[in-house]
Amino acid sequence: MVMTKPVQGWLKCEITEGMFPDEFGVIGYTTDKNMFSFFIHNSLVDEKEQMVMVSVNGCEDDFCYVLLPCEPYGHPSRMVKVPATSVKIMSWEKVHAA
Repeated sequence: MVMTKPVQGWLKCEITEGMFPDEFGVIGYTTDKNMFSFFIHNSLVDEKEQMVMVSVNGCEDDFCYVLLPCEPYGHPSRMVKVPATSVKIMSWEKVHAA
């Protein structure tokens, strides 16, 4: 696995209206098809692209580990394993694990 310093990225999710005017609901899925969801401030969402800002901690060919911006419902941790095709990385500093 290529390990990285955490970098900013975007995770493709379903973006819905939130409970308040300045937030959105976010629904996503892990590689195991387990659903997670949370509400987040609209500044961390790209509504047009249906993406939420995350911290990308490492990727392999077909999956990435990302840190969600807040605690999700339906998942025990902020760290989730998601399909690599759903992640857009803003910058990439590779550090190969020894």
